[in-house]
Amino acid sequence: MAFLEIQNICKDFIVGSTKLNVLEDINISFEKGEIVALCGPSGAGKSTLMNIIGGLDKPTSGDIIYNGENIISKSDTELDIYRGCEVGFVFQNSYLLDDFTALENVMMPYQLSFNDDTKTAKQYALKLLEDFQLIDRKDHYPKELSGGEQQRIAVARAIINSPNIILADEPTGNLDRTNSNHLIELLQTLTSEKSITVIVVTHDELIANKLDRIIKLEKK
Repeated sequence: MAFLEIQNICKDFIVGSTKLNVLEDINISFEKGEIVALCGPSGAGKSTLMNIIGGLDKPTSGDIIYNGENIISKSDTELDIYRGCEVGFVFQNSYLLDDFTALENVMMPYQLSFNDDTKTAKQYALKLLEDFQLIDRKDHYPKELSGGEQQRIAVARAIINSPNIILADEPTGNLDRTNSNHLIELLQTLTSEKSITVIVVTHDELIANKLDRIIKLEKK
């Protein structure tokens, strides 16, 4: 059995009196420790599929099997734990909190998941910032960071709870080529050193071709 399996996923949206079929019978398997590009035209359902994998949305039908368990059948409380501990999210916009420093942004998911354990959260966050060569930026606020630095902070925040999956939705969309390459290299390092499965939504063929494999969704 694969580490993560997408089985017969369908997703419909109702807009007025019209039913929009965004995903139809999607079947994909992911192995532990691989980095995969999810490609396709706008409207093909890439972000919708990522939200379903991440437990942020539910499909109209189908199953998501993670480590042998169907996350679709989990309760809201169980999904909160899944999202908080098993999955890390990175988006095109870093979504860092403007009123918190880089260090505080990275600490936050751990504090939310582990009863505001500030001491341990700070210890882990400082180690990540050091690993990502951002320790000198720990007291800076997001507006004081470059776009590349903000995205590296976002990745550090995504992995502080030691997730097994990272869902990166257009993470290089706002970055120049140099910073895009640095970010992808960072994600590749996480797959090889920590055996994290990384799924990257991208329209950038140069980025996609650097990854282990490419999965293409077609627009319905």
